[in-house]
Amino acid sequence: MKRTFSIYLTCWLVCPATLTTMLGQVASVTIGNGPAQPDGSYLNATDIAGTLAFTYVGVTSTNKIDIADNIDLANTALFGPTYFDLSLNTVTINLLHDILLGNGGLLLNAQTVNLNGKVTTTNGTLLSESSIAGTATNVNVLSAAASLQQAIDFASTTNLVTIQVSPGQYQGNLTIDKLATLRLTNGVTVLASNAIYLGFTSNSTSRRIVNSGSSLVVSNAAGTGVFDIRRGTNQFNSGLINVDQLVMTNTAGVFEFNGGVLKTRGTTSANGSPFVVGNGSFSASFELPGNSTHSFANGLQIASNALLSGDGTVIGNVTLANGGTLSPGASMGRLTVNGNLILTSGSTNVFELDKGSGTNDNITGLASVTLGGTLMVTNLSGTLTNGDTFKLFSAAAYGGAFSSFSATAPGPGLKWNLHRLPVDGVLQVLSATSAPPVIGSITLLDGTNLVISASEGTPYDPVYLLTATNVNLPMMDWVYLATNNFDVAGNVNLTNAIVTGEPEHYFRLQVQ
Repeated sequence: MKRTFSIYLTCWLVCPATLTTMLGQVASVTIGNGPAQPDGSYLNATDIAGTLAFTYVGVTSTNKIDIADNIDLANTALFGPTYFDLSLNTVTINLLHDILLGNGGLLLNAQTVNLNGKVTTTNGTLLSESSIAGTATNVNVLSAAASLQQAIDFASTTNLVTIQVSPGQYQGNLTIDKLATLRLTNGVTVLASNAIYLGFTSNSTSRRIVNSGSSLVVSNAAGTGVFDIRRGTNQFNSGLINVDQLVMTNTAGVFEFNGGVLKTRGTTSANGSPFVVGNGSFSASFELPGNSTHSFANGLQIASNALLSGDGTVIGNVTLANGGTLSPGASMGRLTVNGNLILTSGSTNVFELDKGSGTNDNITGLASVTLGGTLMVTNLSGTLTNGDTFKLFSAAAYGGAFSSFSATAPGPGLKWNLHRLPVDGVLQVLSATSAPPVIGSITLLDGTNLVISASEGTPYDPVYLLTATNVNLPMMDWVYLATNNFDVAGNVNLTNAIVTGEPEHYFRLQVQ
């Protein structure tokens, strides 16, 4: 605040006697529209306004000051508009109703401020930060009749401050530049149309928003509402954050995503740290709507008990941890990842198919994908048939394999085939009773190795070469000698070294 406030009452021309008699002598002062009391315990707002027309006013008590009515300190019947500053000085200030202030400013000089009203100007706008100030280290917002921004502005500039917000729907943009922790708990909804800035100026540090069960929304029709975490920490434990744009481009800006649901139509994360969804204990969900772009310079990590879903585009590497879940699309849809995707063992990957409409969930744009964990598949409509294919992943390079698979049977005489997934990202439906492969030739290579060639296998399926020196041995006694996968045409070669000194050797193939 740019003004210098007096902390005592001075008078020029007019000074109501009731104001001068109470300063520093009364434990509790009430300011309202009723008649002033001679002992100074109750001050009339009209009397204060009359003085503000000519000079600064400071009201002081040893315990508390209550604003008991909606009061007009902007206008006087005799002297016209007011111009000077008002300071309230005590231990606790209860601003229980609205204050209409003129061209002057307002200082709340108290340890605790309880807000149930606003301070506005004659044109109905909130008194801005340049005209209000405070020294409070505890600010309690009692209802949505108060302003969150003014709660921040009344806080101390030199000490750590806690701002506790009661349930209600609060509207308005926010800039948190004080040493403040804004606590949003169950039942709180914050609606900002343009922006919420956490640590806006370059000297802002130790700013924090703690969201435990509240809803924080920054959105407008143009899609330009921004939640900009510049210098401070947004601690998200539970609830909802729904914003047009989430921005973190400063190393001092931290999004501590412990739990809750985050929906953002655009993300820029370049603060030097990976963006981690969930802390492993709380349920956490990151939803990316269609036609949205999300850039993660240091990667995106989905922790245990956390979910990544949606149709947006992710620029950066994505890692799904043990216990994390990936579900591309919002119902049926496509998630684009311009980077590497690692599906860790123990992760869950949920895909929906729709044979009836010829579509399925898929992830495209990948530089590489490493498969792992569980693949869960659901067919929403249509009858599956032999030869159906569903491309789940589109990548320049493939690796790994799913360790488990969950889906209803595709139909009588059919089976799911996952063996193309590590090759080209395709899930197949095949006949469950395909003909066995055939050994076509055995070739001696360099006099030391035998190359056994087979054909008529299922493309990409694994095949195992078994051997025994006695053809009559039970199957369980045959030895696994080599393994490979059939190629796209169903052919395979298996090479094994010749063991000298054995009069005969027998070979057979085993397929799944």
